[in-house]
Amino acid sequence: MGVYAGLDISLDAVAICVVGETGEILWPGKVLGDPEAVKAALDRWRDGLVRVGLEAGATSEWIGGHLVDEGFPIVCLESRHVKVALRAMTVKTDRNDAQGIARWFRAVHLKSAAGQRLRTLTAARKAAVRALTGNEQVIRGLLRPLGLKIGAVTRVRFEARVRQLIGTDRLLLSIFEPLLRLHKSLRESLADLHRLVPRAVRADPICRRQSGEVDRVGRITKVGDGETRTALFEAANVILRPTTRWSSMKAWAMKIADRQGVRRAKVALARRMAVTLHRMWIDEQDFRWTVA
Repeated sequence: MGVYAGLDISLDAVAICVVGETGEILWPGKVLGDPEAVKAALDRWRDGLVRVGLEAGATSEWIGGHLVDEGFPIVCLESRHVKVALRAMTVKTDRNDAQGIARWFRAVHLKSAAGQRLRTLTAARKAAVRALTGNEQVIRGLLRPLGLKIGAVTRVRFEARVRQLIGTDRLLLSIFEPLLRLHKSLRESLADLHRLVPRAVRADPICRRQSGEVDRVGRITKVGDGETRTALFEAANVILRPTTRWSSMKAWAMKIADRQGVRRAKVALARRMAVTLHRMWIDEQDFRWTVA
């Protein structure tokens, strides 16, 4: 007889519900929010387990990844689908949620341990970019009421430009010196994180592929990962720069820019890259700079 399990994962604990093929509850319980504790609770049904469902989330990736490594049939469930399915529960508890997860599901991709580490790297780099940008905005905002405008400068020249504007004013030097030290530290930290990105890309055969050919035009849906949408739009901006290498994809986007404007072209190009990269990932094909 097949056995199904549902895990409702919170910060400190995991509610588990094991049900049979006909829906009868075989065991409801709660264990510590730790992969080893969950594994120990599920071990007694290991031979009969058909599916172990858990809702997508930050902690669920950690626990789910360890269970996958142990050979459990893990299925990561789409959180919006789980939310709708659990509305039928008259009383919302961790135990009832686990029971609902065991009975209803729509699978989504569960990131591997290596994939989670790559995501951590990109998220850390993004946080460093935001921190550095925020620091620069604060300095610009503090100087502007004094009539001191930094203007357009590179990040490498930013500190020198600020010191040029401040001159020998002792009070301003004492105010901005800590902010400039922070700017330098953030810039160095960002450089360290950024160096890790191309290193990781060179070591990953999937990341080494670049793009392909799809003629579909449309908007970028807001369903899914927000950081991925941001990265796609930033990549579209880079591709449409005059200095970027020419390709059939860039030519396609430039035609849209001529007809509908640059902003629409960037959105269309970002969406096209999303579809194309996914197709390349599935087909294991490399990018062709020109049309075949």
